[in-house]
Amino acid sequence: MSKDSETLLLAAALLIKRHRECPLFYKNFYRKKLFKVYRIYLDTLNNERYNRTMWVRDIFTEDERYQQGTSNNLIQQMRNIDRQKIINLLRMSPETFDFLLSQIQPHIQKLEVIRTPIAPITRLEITLRYLASGDSMTSISYNFRVGKQTVSTIIRDTCEAIWYSLKDKVFPLPTTENWKKIAKEFEDKWNFKHCIGALDGKHITMQALPKSGSQYYNYKGAHSIHLLAIADANYKFIMVDIGAAGRLSDGGVFRRSNLGKGFEQSRFNVPEPENNLPYVLVGDEAFPLTTYLMRPFPRRGHLDLTRKVFNYRLSRARRVIENAFGLLVAKWRIFQKPIIASESTINKIVQACVCLHNFLLIRGESNIINNDEMNELLSSSNGLIDIDRVGSNTHGQSAATIREVFKDYFCTTGAVEWQ
Repeated sequence: MSKDSETLLLAAALLIKRHRECPLFYKNFYRKKLFKVYRIYLDTLNNERYNRTMWVRDIFTEDERYQQGTSNNLIQQMRNIDRQKIINLLRMSPETFDFLLSQIQPHIQKLEVIRTPIAPITRLEITLRYLASGDSMTSISYNFRVGKQTVSTIIRDTCEAIWYSLKDKVFPLPTTENWKKIAKEFEDKWNFKHCIGALDGKHITMQALPKSGSQYYNYKGAHSIHLLAIADANYKFIMVDIGAAGRLSDGGVFRRSNLGKGFEQSRFNVPEPENNLPYVLVGDEAFPLTTYLMRPFPRRGHLDLTRKVFNYRLSRARRVIENAFGLLVAKWRIFQKPIIASESTINKIVQACVCLHNFLLIRGESNIINNDEMNELLSSSNGLIDIDRVGSNTHGQSAATIREVFKDYFCTTGAVEWQ
C-alpha cells in the first residue's frame, strides 16, 4: 500500500470520527464526504495494483533463462551425455519428444510483438516436467526461470494442444472392425471371448475450487473429478469421459456419462452377437449388469464352481484397466497428490495425460521407469481413488441371461486347463 492510499485511509478515519461527534444536522454532510473519499481510495488501490514497478523480475529475464534455466542447460546437457536421465526427466526419449514437438508446435508457437516469446520447445519441456514430477508451478517456475503465472498459462495451453493434436491419432474410432480387433486381442491375451474393453473409473483429486461447496466432495473426504475409461488388451485407453463432479460417486456416474449413454443408445457400432455370445464390456461390482456390460456374480452367499470360474475369467480381463491406471500414475506423478488449478485446467491436464499414455505405448515406450517403481504401481492405481458403488445387483432378465451364457461357455467350449 502506497502513501497515497494510506493518506486516504487516515482521512476516512477522521471523517468517521467527526461524523460520530457532530450534531445530527451535519451527519449527512460528513456521510457524503466519507463516501467520496472511499471511492477515491478504491480507484487509488486499482491504479496501484496495475502500475507495476517492473515488467519482469530480474531472475526471469530472457538472459537469465538462457544462462540458468533448466531448458537451456540441464536438459541440453542430458541430451548430449545422459540419455537415460532425460527419459526419466521428461518420461520419453529425445526422439519421441522431438516428434511430439513437431505435432503441437503450430499450436503453441507465439508471435514476437514486444518481447521474444518463450520457445515452443521450452513450453513443452515445462509441461512434461510438471506432469511427470507433480511439482508445484512455483517450483517449475524457479527451475525454468519463468514467472509462475506464465508457467500456469503455458501448462494450460500446451495440455490443450496435446489433446487436440493427438486425440485423433491415439484413440481408435468406434467402428465394427476396430471392436472386433480389440475383442480378438482380449481373447488371445486374457481368454475372454467377445470382450471389447475393460471399464473402470477413478477420482482425480484436486484442491477445493473457489465457491464450489460440496459439488466436488467425494465419499473419501476429498475434492475430485471423475475419470471414466475403457482400456484395450494392451493397456491403451479406448475411450475416456472426464470431468464429472466427485459428489456423483453414488448416483450412476457411468449411466450419466457420454460413454454410458453411447452404449445404452447403441451409438458405438458394437458388432452383432456371434454364436449366441454378444460383444460386451467388463467391469467390477461398481457398475450395473446390462446387456453390454458384464460384472461379477455377487460374492456374498454361496458361489458354485461355474460362477467362480466366470468371476475369475472376468477379473482376469478386467485387471487390464487397473494396470492401465497404474501405468498412468507411474509415469505422470501429477496424479499422486491434489492438483492445484482451475477446473478447466485440471480437465486439460487429465486429457493430455491420457493422450500421452497412449502415445508412448504406441511408440513402444511404456517401460520408462525402473522395475521397482513399475511393480509397486502397476497392480494398483496409487494416487487415484476408486469410484464408489454406482450400480446394484438389480438387473434385467436379458442381462442375467447373457451372463449365464458366458458362464456356461467358460466351463464348456471356452474352458482352459488352468482355470
